Amino acid sequence: MDNSQNLSHQDYLNASLLFSQALSLVLDDKQGIVVDIKTDDIKLNDDASKVVIYKLDNRIHIQKLEMDIQEGTIVSLSNKDEEENTQE
Repeated sequence: MDNSQNLSHQDYLNASLLFSQALSLVLDDKQGIVVDIKTDDIKLNDDASKVVIYKLDNRIHIQKLEMDIQEGTIVSLSNKDEEENTQE
């Protein structure tokens, strides 16, 4: 049985918040993971093919990734990355 037809916007929001909380427990501060966003399930109006999802100051952030890094690669933020994120 496919329950996805019965899910509300609040259900999707709750799932997103729970997933974000789980990531914040797994990732160290200033650590992230590369994710491929060019899939059939993810539809964005952007030309980026990958993002990095990272933890900074106990919050989860998502940023486009211009470099060609393999999906699933764990990355560490540099001071330059931090300065760019605080200026946005």
